Amino acid sequence: MGIANYLLSWDGRIGRLQWWLGGLAQAVILIVAGVLFTAGVGGNFVFLALSALLLILALWFGIGLSVKRLHDHNKSGFWFFVYFIPIAGLIWQLIECGLMRGTEGDNDYGPDSRFRFNVSEDIAALVAQRDREVASRQPSAMRPALAMPSRLAPADAARTVFGKRV
Repeated sequence: MGIANYLLSWDGRIGRLQWWLGGLAQAVILIVAGVLFTAGVGGNFVFLALSALLLILALWFGIGLSVKRLHDHNKSGFWFFVYFIPIAGLIWQLIECGLMRGTEGDNDYGPDSRFRFNVSEDIAALVAQRDREVASRQPSAMRPALAMPSRLAPADAARTVFGKRV
């Protein structure tokens, strides 16, 4: 997972350490936004606008990180709204996202975010995806019959819809 996907996307899964590190990056962005806001209070609207943009960016990062952490528990991103319950929501988020272990193995939102060192399945899935893309570009008369490798489970060839594999 690249850094842009890690911070900007809301699909996939991340582990506890990645969630805490993302929260640290979010805190740094909020500190910079606070410094810009205090510099802009005197009437400099450029600093105020930059601080507002950084606040929106930090909010986007925070929601995305929590949604991906919920996906690691095999829960929908809509569970994020539980965090809006005063006090209890914050405690729930810290326990669920920061302390609890995610689902073991693959779930509806992707492969396990821990210990993914077996790249042979990843390579086979990428080759199958490439073959499907090449076949979809060819005219229907020229399309060869695609055979899925026998060692790939049907869930590995599933397509992603709203972060959930179907």
